[in-house]
Amino acid sequence: MKLTVNVDQRAALRRGIDAPNSTAQIEVDPAALPPPVREWLATHLRDGHRVSTAISIVAPTVEGLVAAVEAQLQQEADERAKEEARAAADEPLRRAWMEYSERVVADPSLIKADVFGRCTTLEGAPAGPMRLTGEAQQVLLRVEREARERRTAEAEARARARRDALLDAAGRFGGATTRARFDAGYAPESEVEDIIRAAALRELGLEAPAERDREQPWRTLTDEQFGRLQAFRARLPEGAEVSAVRKWNEDEDDDDGRRTADELLVARGEWTVCPPLDVTVTAEAALD
Repeated sequence: MKLTVNVDQRAALRRGIDAPNSTAQIEVDPAALPPPVREWLATHLRDGHRVSTAISIVAPTVEGLVAAVEAQLQQEADERAKEEARAAADEPLRRAWMEYSERVVADPSLIKADVFGRCTTLEGAPAGPMRLTGEAQQVLLRVEREARERRTAEAEARARARRDALLDAAGRFGGATTRARFDAGYAPESEVEDIIRAAALRELGLEAPAERDREQPWRTLTDEQFGRLQAFRARLPEGAEVSAVRKWNEDEDDDDGRRTADELLVARGEWTVCPPLDVTVTAEAALD
């Protein structure tokens, strides 16, 4: 049977694969496909032949289709694992909250409250001040304390992960001396992030943005300028956002607001590197 699949032409170009169209028709033998791949395709088939836009292949072949589906299956499995881990971490708090809810003692209007102290009747109407027994108050305090301790532990874990990532990046892109200086507290995080940006630009042979006082998006390009924009786009990592921007210095504007010799028309690209730091990198290339 033939399947119609979206093609990631940008990724194909970067890998030297000829992909002239944004979609491809691929002849597949369902019996030869791995069972998980076959099941995923059957679930995501539209109009009898079109595969869901959840995936885009790079190589317009059966092997490229299988690779794309397997990557999607792995991503879905990773997301399920993260969700299960979050649910497991929430379980103690959920049990404590259920215990608290069962022990709340209120007046005959059957007032109930959540852990943030909002009060309603069972019918959902606003209620008066909450009245709890001493035992229920203790449960509420414990629930709030556990939630606070959990938030603190998560924040500390994120901070440690970020520092470890910065330390690794300082050594990888800045050298042993920079790593030691950052580890000793004599280099700010912003310096390491600048080192990461510079390394990302060097790797791609691109330039950092030129400094100007003012800028605005630019919507009108000649064929030659548009060709330069497309060539610049092809050099950027997958997922980068690209735009054309006009930049100029405030004091170079003439009285009529006309363009001046100081103006630049550039292609700008932005993308992120070094997860979990997610440092934003910006590059520019002249369009004139």
